[in-house]
Amino acid sequence: MPEITLAVLAGTLLFTLAGCGTTNAGTGAPAAGGSQTPSGTVAMAPLDTTPPQSTPASTPSVVIQTVSGDTSFFVTPSGNIDCAVTATYARCDIGDRTWSAPPKPTDCPLDYGNGAVVDSTGARLSCAGDTLLHVTTNVLPYGHGVQDGQVLCVSQPAGVRCQYGATGHGFLLAKEHYTLF
Repeated sequence: MPEITLAVLAGTLLFTLAGCGTTNAGTGAPAAGGSQTPSGTVAMAPLDTTPPQSTPASTPSVVIQTVSGDTSFFVTPSGNIDCAVTATYARCDIGDRTWSAPPKPTDCPLDYGNGAVVDSTGARLSCAGDTLLHVTTNVLPYGHGVQDGQVLCVSQPAGVRCQYGATGHGFLLAKEHYTLF
């Protein structure tokens, strides 16, 4: 029963229009005001453990796989985004993208902006000397998610959305844009 409640809750959250965060739609610069999202995307609201009273008939349910312990790896059906999820963070790397990352921060000595990370401190573009691309062949179908502790990632046609539930911070990573919130 908790898995069903989580699936209904996650489905409801995926379609909540919160529209907060930083958006890049191809220019490499954050959107003015940091609160706009590109047309066709939605922002996840912070995870709420209170079960919804009712779910609209048009809201598709999301199938959530709850895991714990080791790192869970998955790739999207397009094969373009690969992710790692643990109880404390999520990181997704992207292969093909039409957007550019902003200038590399001075405190990043490695490759910058090839993906996104979320943990208890917030969401940001990744600074990494490795890649998650092609680490796994475990495809996470669209409409399915992986949750470990407070970290939830959902594969959807619009990209991968990951969120740290206790803070509400997260990201959407897609070929055409990214959003940090």
